[in-house]
Amino acid sequence: MRSRHPLLGVGLALVCFSLAGCGPTQIQASQLANKCDTSGVAPERSAQILSRVYLDGTPSMAGYVASPSSAYLEALKQLQQALSTAWPQPQVNYFRFGETVFPMTSVTDPDPRLPGFYQGGQGLTTATIDTAIAASAQAEAKSKSQNQLTVIVTDLYQKAATIDPILKQLNQKYLGKDLAVGVVGVRSQFRGAVYDVGAANASFTYQGEHPVYILVLGKYGDVSHLVEQLRKNPALKAVSQATIFTSQPVQPIATFLPQDYPPDLKPLKQQASRPETLNNGKVMVKGLLKDDYKFESLKLTAKKPIALDYPLQYQLLPHALAVQTASPVTRSYTFDSQAKAFKDANLQKAVSFGVPNPWPNQPKAQPVEVKAQINPENLDPGVHLLVTDIGVSEFKDPPWWQAWSASEDSRDGSKTHNLSSFLTGLKTITEQRKPAIARLCYLVQK
Repeated sequence: MRSRHPLLGVGLALVCFSLAGCGPTQIQASQLANKCDTSGVAPERSAQILSRVYLDGTPSMAGYVASPSSAYLEALKQLQQALSTAWPQPQVNYFRFGETVFPMTSVTDPDPRLPGFYQGGQGLTTATIDTAIAASAQAEAKSKSQNQLTVIVTDLYQKAATIDPILKQLNQKYLGKDLAVGVVGVRSQFRGAVYDVGAANASFTYQGEHPVYILVLGKYGDVSHLVEQLRKNPALKAVSQATIFTSQPVQPIATFLPQDYPPDLKPLKQQASRPETLNNGKVMVKGLLKDDYKFESLKLTAKKPIALDYPLQYQLLPHALAVQTASPVTRSYTFDSQAKAFKDANLQKAVSFGVPNPWPNQPKAQPVEVKAQINPENLDPGVHLLVTDIGVSEFKDPPWWQAWSASEDSRDGSKTHNLSSFLTGLKTITEQRKPAIARLCYLVQK
């Protein structure tokens, strides 16, 4: 005797018809595009800007104004002109600082072109750059303006013990928030006293070229724009160097090249296919193989590793550090049929990369070749999203950092005490953020 009710099959069919969970969850590739964003930072300047300029008013700066034709005075002139003309409807506030920050009535009140600006006095004996950074960051937090720029002009003469507080402020207020730090060094005529030499804080009289620095803090596009405006002056460009520290040194982040996407899979046709839709019965991902999403779609049909070579084309942003070494870091996700979404997974071994080191800093026309390998044996059945960043492990030090730097007890007035330590510290902070040169995204069905 048959115990199954004759309407049971019909009932199950009706239930399945009424529940969305009976069919595969449908996802458009565009819904996953945020995990594979390659836009990078905006290299363009903001439409409007609120700038704050902090001028070191301590006695160590007085030697720059002893000569009426010094590069320092030319830099102040160019800075004022750039901030008043390089953005529509600019707002600029000026301050003098030492241990304390004092608002200025205008760019010439008091006048930084005159020796009296640097006579010192209470709160103006020693330049504490971290005080200026903190004051600006506090003002930025209170302001309603979305686009703000901080400029600090100083000789950067710092004791080794004072470098860490400056780096901490720059990390917390700027680099740690994906903002940029620009450093423009200018070799200027100087005649006067050089202070804070050695453990005894000695001083000596010096006449000759003595570097002065302009720190520019804000969004990369605004920092770069001001740096370019400063060095637009031929006289300043001839005696200056510039570096911009940014968490995203390339624009855009490199990915599969349109003319090479998809790479030829014919030699691998027994191992994988590249469908426009992936569907394992639990999830259906549609809209793949579109350049605007930059996904590599792979349906695995064999257990052997799959080797794929990619030419990566990228361009360093102006004044960004060149790459010394790079390494891959993979984030991975697996579709969870209960959550009906891609969830974090531990699949780093499912894809591996051969990356050239040292990294070849090629011209834009010459892509860098990397070798990828998909490892099916490290994947469970399902649909997986693998996102690999080829990130910077180490940047190159520009030669001028060391050439302009001197030890703390040096009496070479043509150099800056501890400059290399300061700039290397900024480089290390930037490296710790693992800036991406390339981002390669794979949707893989096994």
